[in-house]
Amino acid sequence: GQSKLTRILMVDVPGRCTLSVVDNVVALHHQASKTSMIYDISFGGTVVGSVSKHSAVLAPLPIAPCTLFLRERSDSKSPSTSPKIVLEEQVIDTNDSSISSVNPELYSSKWIFFQPDIVIDAHFGVIW
Repeated sequence: GQSKLTRILMVDVPGRCTLSVVDNVVALHHQASKTSMIYDISFGGTVVGSVSKHSAVLAPLPIAPCTLFLRERSDSKSPSTSPKIVLEEQVIDTNDSSISSVNPELYSSKWIFFQPDIVIDAHFGVIW
């Protein structure tokens, strides 16, 4: 079938952005300003003809910083060119020298978004 324009998100900043969608809520992540804007497409909007124009329901906000805990891989199956880190999801022993922590750059140009709502950070080789 044919696509039909039904909704427009009003974005007041130019530049690269990507979307995350959950039900009727759309998060627009803007890389240059390092902020995210939230839209609820089931909540109001200005209708012009058959198209609804939506403004953000909150002021632009940054994603909260996070820390990744990484452990060096010691398996011999891994080629020498592959990353030597893996994401730790268990309790972290701060005395373990094979574990390091990093604070990834948020809104990185290395981020790749896949729909629906999968973010890959190519620098650290992690998906969230």
